[in-house]
Amino acid sequence: MYEKSFILIIEPNEVIWVDNYLEELLRKEARPILWCRDGLFRIIPIEIALNILEYAAAHLFHNPANFIIYWEEGYPIDSKIGYALSGLEN
Repeated sequence: MYEKSFILIIEPNEVIWVDNYLEELLRKEARPILWCRDGLFRIIPIEIALNILEYAAAHLFHNPANFIIYWEEGYPIDSKIGYALSGLEN
């Protein structure tokens, strides 16, 4: 049920590169990003990701892969909630 409400990203680093796959997901159906990093979870509001896409389009970047989303830009959520939303095993 919740898996379609978020774009789930499991990334151990402190940044997410906006690659072609992520860009396509965001353009197809804009959803917030649920980011799991070493058992911790953050929610990246859809507005942050959409701002990157809009900035890239306004400045004629053909590939927004030059942009990154930082861990600090997300809102921390409780790990129990993160695991429940993601469907991942704890």
